[in-house]
Amino acid sequence: MGGELVIHPDDYKTSQELEKELSELKMRIAFKRLEEMWADRLIRESASPSQDLKKAVDEADPRMMSLIEEKSGKRTVKSGHKVLFRVLGAVACVLLLFYVSLTVAIAAVPTVRHSVLKFFMNIGEQYASIGYVETEDYIDVPQEWKEDYYPTYIPEGFFVESAWSDDVLYSDGADRYMSFAILNQDAGANIDTEDADLSWEDINGVTALVSDRRMKNASVIIAWNIGNRYLIVDFDGTKEEALQIARSVQLIN
Repeated sequence: MGGELVIHPDDYKTSQELEKELSELKMRIAFKRLEEMWADRLIRESASPSQDLKKAVDEADPRMMSLIEEKSGKRTVKSGHKVLFRVLGAVACVLLLFYVSLTVAIAAVPTVRHSVLKFFMNIGEQYASIGYVETEDYIDVPQEWKEDYYPTYIPEGFFVESAWSDDVLYSDGADRYMSFAILNQDAGANIDTEDADLSWEDINGVTALVSDRRMKNASVIIAWNIGNRYLIVDFDGTKEEALQIARSVQLIN
């Protein structure tokens, strides 16, 4: 008794077509191993890998494979180890940058909690008491920061990318930045006003220069002074939010 012969569509493929599919499968396996290596290393090198970190790595898996396919273009892989290793090297760079950016978004930047100070005046029958007292408001300031003033409002989604004693740079992890700097009376600075919309705005009782350069796809810069210090906010966003950042600057302990 003879059984019915069933021919699978793959049986019609030529040896070259099958070899091509095999090469692409091997490439995907190699990509996957690289991805797993970096993900495992990321979790192992974390001091105490949290569930949020592990979840982020798990969620990154399908996005990473999609990115790999996009970068490789699903093109035919030529035979030869040189081509393979060159492609693997490029993908390894993609993986490295991907997981480094993942750690930047998750890892906590070293900060010190400071209380916000408030000026008070208590007038009695014989004398008036004046000075500064700590409020119940606290903000996290980079450890490197040494100045007495700091913005209490930071746009949502922004994190500290780098910090110095008198200058800090925030980023949203994409292409938007916000910087805040304090300069002393001996320092100088140039503010770009070419083709900018210039205005004068009040910042907590002080007149500030606002250079709105959004017409040429640039940032909004605000400069004003407090005593012998002058402060500069440079923000990739709206003028309104840049003013909100500037007006949130408070004296800290």
